[in-house]
Amino acid sequence: MMPEPIEGTCRAEWVQEGVAVVQTLRSTVGGQTFRSVRLIAFNAMRNRIEAASLEGAGVGIATGVGTISAANGPLHLISRVDEQHAGRQDVPTETNHVIESDGRQSLEIYELSPGGRVHVGTVEYTRTSA
Repeated sequence: MMPEPIEGTCRAEWVQEGVAVVQTLRSTVGGQTFRSVRLIAFNAMRNRIEAASLEGAGVGIATGVGTISAANGPLHLISRVDEQHAGRQDVPTETNHVIESDGRQSLEIYELSPGGRVHVGTVEYTRTSA
């Protein structure tokens, strides 16, 4: 059974002449508020998208590389996550960021393992102004 979507907000701000975007994300799960900051940028030397995230106070740190599937298509990232709260390091994770035209975006999260991928959750964000 797929987990229920989590609601949240995302404030996005373009920086460095539009080469990168800084996202400040906030969501509530089980009555607990989570905040994270994500930097997503295009690395012209490697011709790829790169991202780094700080997932809340002591929750986790993620770094990843990825692609955009098409013009205005989903951003697909493969990341390694250090889950500080769970004591796990280098957890392989796949995320799909889907930007929708009505001020909404979603983040699908999968944990990767030799046996396949497991859907961990989906966060549905409402974008707000920077």
